[in-house]
Amino acid sequence: MKNYYAIIPATVRYDKKIPANAKLLYGELTALCNEKGFCWATNSYFAKLYETSERTIQRWLNALKEAGYITISIQSEDESSVRHIYICDSPRTKMSRGGDKNVTHNNTDNNTDNITENIYIGGVTSDDTPNNKQTKKSKAKRKRFTPPKLEEVEEYIATKSYNVDPERFFVFYDEADWYDTKGNKVRNWKQKVITWHNNSGATAKSRDNPPTPKKSIQEKLAENQRLIQQIQGGGTNATQ
Repeated sequence: MKNYYAIIPATVRYDKKIPANAKLLYGELTALCNEKGFCWATNSYFAKLYETSERTIQRWLNALKEAGYITISIQSEDESSVRHIYICDSPRTKMSRGGDKNVTHNNTDNNTDNITENIYIGGVTSDDTPNNKQTKKSKAKRKRFTPPKLEEVEEYIATKSYNVDPERFFVFYDEADWYDTKGNKVRNWKQKVITWHNNSGATAKSRDNPPTPKKSIQEKLAENQRLIQQIQGGGTNATQ
């Protein structure tokens, strides 16, 4: 996990034109912008985080945007659109010119440099952040399963010389809307073909080498009796 912290500059903290919670949201945005320079978390994520409605989150974002603290753009990825939120330069520019009149300490050049940098790198990011979660969802969409055609199945089985009936395989899964016997959606039909091939080999082997039938109790007793008689007969001959 990578640990960072959020930054809320004085220009944002003391801006009376934006709601107080919008300032907290701004700090959250600076943290989530760490990884790629922008945040793509959804209103739903922020609504759960702050225990409010998505409409309220949108109002906070609009307030920050109108004040010039953030910019918002919509990016198209495959079949969906992703919102990118960027932190504007205006807060750190105003801060570097002398700071806010309400701040009478910690206003040295070094602190100003830290504030300028932390606007971009402050925050907390990890594999569980909404940014990363949405990235995984986007990748999942790109790998969406597309059912094969019968011709594709036939060609693949013929190329690999698998012992699988392509039409039987295709009909089996096509009629089940490409769900397997466990109720799971098929993700890789070629892997299913391999499984069918392996199972058919095991079935053929069992036919070629059928298991030895078990003997009944009566058969075992009769066999034991014959052995006893043979032993006794051998002993009698030896005595004679």
